[in-house]
Amino acid sequence: MTNFSIETHEQPIGLTLKTPADVALFLPRIVLYVFNVLLTWQDRATQRHHLASLSDRRLRDMGLSHADVGGEVSKPFWRA
Repeated sequence: MTNFSIETHEQPIGLTLKTPADVALFLPRIVLYVFNVLLTWQDRATQRHHLASLSDRRLRDMGLSHADVGGEVSKPFWRA
């Protein structure tokens, strides 16, 4: 018997995988979860890169300062 738990942003997912069939049914969920996390990280990195490249005028139009942008751009891609 194998205990397996995944912590997500919403709630923890805990289950017991008793047979290889249980693992085979759960494996696609794990792969999909990891894929979604990687896509989210890539999207954050792309958005922060784009934000860092905006001109002073565009930042003023959005009501942002360089300090706001610097704080957001300095975050690692995995941090929301």
